[in-house]
Amino acid sequence: MGSGLRVGRRGEGGIYKINPDGSGYSVLHYSGIMPLAALQQGADGMLYGAAVLGGPSFSPNNPTNNLGAGVVFEINTDGAGMTVLDDFSTNPPVQPA
Repeated sequence: MGSGLRVGRRGEGGIYKINPDGSGYSVLHYSGIMPLAALQQGADGMLYGAAVLGGPSFSPNNPTNNLGAGVVFEINTDGAGMTVLDDFSTNPPVQPA
């Protein structure tokens, strides 16, 4: 399992899986929020990550929108059930590093 900035339909970030030998690559979840760090698996089995974009006003389908200041999220290992746990929507915005 991994996350990448250029994964997904429009290259705006997603969650993918790949076998250790490089075969079996598939995108599990297109997020559009540009994940920026390695996913971490919690004791509950969920994957946790952070992303550069996202937040209350984020809409990946509207190119003129406020892209948000980033989020912390969780997602199931099968790519379903992505939930935003917190966002960095402060004034001024602060993005995860």
